[in-house]
Amino acid sequence: MSTVPRTADPVRKHRREVWLWIIAPVALTFLALVVMCVILAIGVATDALVGKQINTVMSLLATVFIVCPMTLLCLIPYGLFALSAYGTGWLYANAQTPLRYTRRVTERIAGATNQHVPRLARPLIAMNVWLTRWEKTLLSGDQPPLSSQEDTADE
Repeated sequence: MSTVPRTADPVRKHRREVWLWIIAPVALTFLALVVMCVILAIGVATDALVGKQINTVMSLLATVFIVCPMTLLCLIPYGLFALSAYGTGWLYANAQTPLRYTRRVTERIAGATNQHVPRLARPLIAMNVWLTRWEKTLLSGDQPPLSSQEDTADE
């Protein structure tokens, strides 16, 4: 006998979830409407209700079944969009000062870097030229070293 737990059939699980989460709510709502219509028809047949009362009840049902989904599906996202637009404007208004400061600091650092890099690079270039001369001398001992014109061409 295996000790591995038996997993449920995924197809059966999916069908059960479809019935519980999709079909059942729609069917229960449909049944509630049918029951309400039957109750209203019985009320009219027994003269317990008149046309104006049915009109009022149906108006209330229409309000519940039309306005509530419209509110959930339309007005709430519009409200969220309006709130996000307001929040974006507020963030932009409050973020201008830090953004300006950051831009100025970045410009200052870039200017200082452009100023100092050539001075820092000269010793490295000179060392590279020196090592290249030594390499050329060691690899081919009978060739003359590089001339001074070729020296400055790399800088």
